[in-house]
Amino acid sequence: CITMSKRSLPSSTEQGAGGAKKPRVKEPVDPSVPTEMCHCYQNGEFQERLRKFWQNKQAFHDEPTNTTLLDKPFQCCVLPNFIEDSGGFLNGLKNELLRLKFHEKNNDLYQFHQSDDLKKFKTPHISALKTMFQSKCLPWLRTVTGINLSHTMDMTCSKYEYTDTLLCHDDELEGRRIAFIFYLVPEWTKEDGGLFSSMPYLVPLEYSC
Repeated sequence: CITMSKRSLPSSTEQGAGGAKKPRVKEPVDPSVPTEMCHCYQNGEFQERLRKFWQNKQAFHDEPTNTTLLDKPFQCCVLPNFIEDSGGFLNGLKNELLRLKFHEKNNDLYQFHQSDDLKKFKTPHISALKTMFQSKCLPWLRTVTGINLSHTMDMTCSKYEYTDTLLCHDDELEGRRIAFIFYLVPEWTKEDGGLFSSMPYLVPLEYSC
């Protein structure tokens, strides 16, 4: 999902990859809207190092990219600046996302607003993002994780305003192999709020967003 805060309307994109195979659908892409995975992550030497640590289920930190791989309580990888922001792509993406219709989600576990699945939308930046994930990110994930992922991908945008929250959950859905979040946020500090907590049993491990 793409997460946004009311202070300056940042966002993040949470996605799931895997599940039953479906025909691959090509999205129309405006050639004037460039988008690319950060070249540092496409580097063959980096991919091989990350692949080795991931598949051996070992913790890992890469200083040049500031990549962090956690091995406990479950595998989780933090990849800063995952998309090259050439030509102001991320700002254009944020503007398109903010024009979407959001539906309130509210129960004992969470409170926020969420868009429909982004596969429904054909605007230039959203289409370019989806195409990049299908053509670049999925093959990259297969290489690094060793998982034979299908082309099935779900992507939504979530907007979090003051007092909104998402409590502890396991992210397990039928057919899902990988869940990931793409944050679109400005300069962000602990004072602004927001925290990702990985919960091993009763002892939380905390990482500021």
